[in-house]
Order: sequence, then C-alpha cells, then structure tokens
Amino acid sequence: MADELELSEDELTAELAGPPLEPAADERPGALSPTFAAECLAGIRTLPSSERWVLGAEFVTHCDQWGDIYRVDFELEGESSSPLVNRLMNWRRADGTIPVVIAIGQKVPPLVVDRK
Repeated sequence: MADELELSEDELTAELAGPPLEPAADERPGALSPTFAAECLAGIRTLPSSERWVLGAEFVTHCDQWGDIYRVDFELEGESSSPLVNRLMNWRRADGTIPVVIAIGQKVPPLVVDRK
C-alpha cells in the first residue's frame, strides 16, 4: 500500500503524524477561510461531547508540507484547564480529507491572534 502512495517510509510516517500542535517556525500566518473553518468545525461538531466545548481564538497558518492548518483552543463549558491548553487542529490532506486532532491538557502556549 505504501508504494501505491509513492511515499517513502519517512514521508508516510510524517503524513500520518500530522503537523505539530504548536505552530512551527516554518509556518506563516494565513487567512481564515470561512469555508475551510466551517468544514473543520463540521467534523468536530459530530463528536458527542462537542456541544460542551467553548471555542476560543482561531488561528490559521500555512506551510509547504501541510498547507493550511486550522487550530483553535477550547474549554469545556464551566471548566478551566489552565495552565494547560485544550486544542483542536485540522488540515486538508492531498486526498481532500480533513483530519481532526483533539489534544486535551497540553503544555503548549495558548493561541493568541493579533487582530490589528
């Protein structure tokens, strides 16, 4: 199967792993496409507990390896995870699918969006 994808083992491992939870140095800020954000949130909202999630700052970056990456921090309604961070992350794979990563209680800096 890996040879059908025409990826080396290292490339396949990287593709399955996905981008890092925290924006990497080679990522640059991107524009938040309402369509892409809606697609990302549609996948998230199908999860049973998501109705209790209070979404915070949305942040989109772009890099050559992953394309557009959508990240948003969230809290559970009525609860705080501080100083830890809950983060949702999505990106579009070459085949058009949008993986969903849900990371609870991470030691990463909260997303801060400069709205100047």
